[in-house]
Amino acid sequence: MLLPALSAARERARAANCLSNLKQIGLSYIAYAGDNKDFGPAVRAFLWKDEQGVYPMWKNFMWNGGYMQYPGDKNIGSFGCPSAATSLYTNFYADEQCYGATMIKGYWGGFINFKGGDIKLIGQQSTTSAYTITHTPQKKDGSTMSPSDFPMVSDSKHEGAHAESFVVCRWAAYSESAGTFKIALRHGKNANSVYADGHAESSNEARYNELGWASTTLYKP
Repeated sequence: MLLPALSAARERARAANCLSNLKQIGLSYIAYAGDNKDFGPAVRAFLWKDEQGVYPMWKNFMWNGGYMQYPGDKNIGSFGCPSAATSLYTNFYADEQCYGATMIKGYWGGFINFKGGDIKLIGQQSTTSAYTITHTPQKKDGSTMSPSDFPMVSDSKHEGAHAESFVVCRWAAYSESAGTFKIALRHGKNANSVYADGHAESSNEARYNELGWASTTLYKP
């Protein structure tokens, strides 16, 4: 009887640590935007490589800019969920396993624009084109998303070999179409996210549905 209780207690501690990580990431995103004309970092940028020689992901921007602490070359640190099985993690700069930042499916870049009342994401049509495409994500009812509605970085899962994915994808409007980069409901039946206003919370499938993530875009272990 003690082992299940101990296991549950450990998972509650990991889930709390996960929320703390995401809160830290959210504050770092907001600080980054304050220094970059109200734009957050790219989910992934393909028009240049950073000083480590990789196409930078959001986590690279956070460390390279001094907004978060470097966890060590083979450590995920605060950039990933303690409940995720990141045993494949080998290189901080290049490894794609970490929390997933929200991006519109098919449009790389994914710079979040914090200016104004509605969330906007700026992307590119292809990996070699300019960042000229603006999307306004919508909730399931078709309304636009305020910062407090928008899960900016979340528990994630790549439905392949990886425990986590640096990106979670959705269409601008509610759609059942699903890719392999999903928000992961790994804490019981909930996932943790940090929102664009800086608050972090744990939400269930119904809440993500309301915010525009169809059930097919959620990973349910």
